[in-house]
Amino acid sequence: MSVGDRLRAVRLASEKTQEQVAEASGMHVTQYNAYERGRSRPADATLKRIAAALGVDLRELSATTPRSNSPVKQGGTVESALDRLRAVVNDVAAEIGLDPERIRITIEA
Repeated sequence: MSVGDRLRAVRLASEKTQEQVAEASGMHVTQYNAYERGRSRPADATLKRIAAALGVDLRELSATTPRSNSPVKQGGTVESALDRLRAVVNDVAAEIGLDPERIRITIEA
C-alpha cells in the first residue's frame, strides 16, 4: 500500500475531509490531494504534520519498506525500489513545478 493510499484510508477512517487535514497540516488542499493521489510524496516533516492532523502515529503513514541506497541488495524487491524512485520523481516534480509524467529517467546497468 502506497503512502497516498494509507493517507486516504486513515483520513476516511477518521471521517475528515481533505480540506480539514490540509488546513490542520498547514498546507493547501491541492498539495494534500497530490499526496493522496500519489502524484507527490510528502517530506518526512510534512508527513509528521499530517499524522498529527489525523491523530495517528507517524508509523501508520510511513512506507513499509525502509529507504536505503541499495534496497534490492538489502532484502527489498525491485518493485519497492521502483516505488521509492517514483516517489523521488514526484518530489522533484512538485519542487520544480513540473508534471511528473514529463520526467523520464534512464537506468543503465
